[in-house]
Amino acid sequence: MLEPSKDKHLAQREKGKYEVYSLLVTNQSKKAYNVNIGAFRNEPSNKKMFGLAPQVENEIMNAGQTFSFTNFLVKEKTEELECVVTWEAEPVTLKNGKKASGRKYKESIVFTP
Repeated sequence: MLEPSKDKHLAQREKGKYEVYSLLVTNQSKKAYNVNIGAFRNEPSNKKMFGLAPQVENEIMNAGQTFSFTNFLVKEKTEELECVVTWEAEPVTLKNGKKASGRKYKESIVFTP
């Protein structure tokens, strides 16, 4: 869920310069491992994406757990805002007893502010 921030104690949009957004990410499934959450924006007529705060890494995210990014700025002329979440399934134990990473997953959500 992405929506402009209305909290007057936080940075507010500045017309002609930038908008202010909040992002809420909730794990609606099983336990996820090595979770990474990031947000990226582009410039007008440019395919290159620039990283924004929030950037979060967490070893384990339990079912129902939520990450909330209260306030981040996005330039007003941004054409696309992409939120990328990557995670892994539960690590597997190999025959020799060592742990290996679980299957990797990725979800990207693109917004047009």
